[in-house]
Amino acid sequence: TRALGVAAQAALETAGGAPALEPAASSLLLPAQGLATKKQRELYVGNLTANAISAEGLRELFASLCAALPDHDASRGPAVINAQLCEGGMFAFVEMQTEALASTMLRFHGLEVAGRPMKIGRPAGYLDPPHGPVPPLDVPMEVLKELGISGQVGPARVDVLGQHVDARKRRELYVGNLTAGAVSGVMLRDHVTRVLAGALGGDGGGNPIVRNAEIQAGGMFAFVEFRDEPTATMALALLNGHDLCGRPLRVGRPAGYTDMGGAPEAPTAASLGAPSYQPPPPAPEVAPRPPPPIYESVEEPELLG
Repeated sequence: TRALGVAAQAALETAGGAPALEPAASSLLLPAQGLATKKQRELYVGNLTANAISAEGLRELFASLCAALPDHDASRGPAVINAQLCEGGMFAFVEMQTEALASTMLRFHGLEVAGRPMKIGRPAGYLDPPHGPVPPLDVPMEVLKELGISGQVGPARVDVLGQHVDARKRRELYVGNLTAGAVSGVMLRDHVTRVLAGALGGDGGGNPIVRNAEIQAGGMFAFVEFRDEPTATMALALLNGHDLCGRPLRVGRPAGYTDMGGAPEAPTAASLGAPSYQPPPPAPEVAPRPPPPIYESVEEPELLG
């Protein structure tokens, strides 16, 4: 069992630049395995540090975990079919060879990679196979303890759309205390880019530092989206209090931001006094007009001559 821990630790140490395994191909699957849908063999892997691990490194990590499992049959072909990174490497999808291996990898939920515990779960759209869930292979408890994880399976499903929203929130900042009417989105983007380019030693070339700057509330505040979360974190430290058009910027995390790495709490848009939308008061009720009076015709009396 110790071989599994040694193999996993070696993969963790070389995860960022591990050599690719032999080319994986769906044709290597046995006929019986073809009955399983991709969703049943696929895993969502989240809470990764952006740009800290390559797709090949992630494949190598999961392959090493499978290779040393006592009940894994390596003669059936590569354990990992594919690994695809998303959002700059902040989360990924890993396709396993079999349903049993996918079920087994759920036991490694919480395994630390680059200082963060991985979140391993089923992707959105997963359905249990008609014959029922495939039981996982055995993972000895001493191996889980050696890797520092409990073996407890994570969430049953993962909201991928929510993950996209969270990823954007983590690379976005609220920028307040702007001079209304004096700062445009292009001006703010260029200014922020110059400030960060000086600290980073370049403007990012083909990967711009600032993706977008959107002015709101008549120019009183804005939301600036950066290329990744580490850049946004650096911008938070550099820009808060920075002078622009004679006023100090008030920079914080946007509403809905969720810290995934245990970093110290940063100011948020609400704590910086960002105005929030207030619905207009309801229109006053108008009393209905009274119906018009009804006049009855009255015959005039005849005048006597």
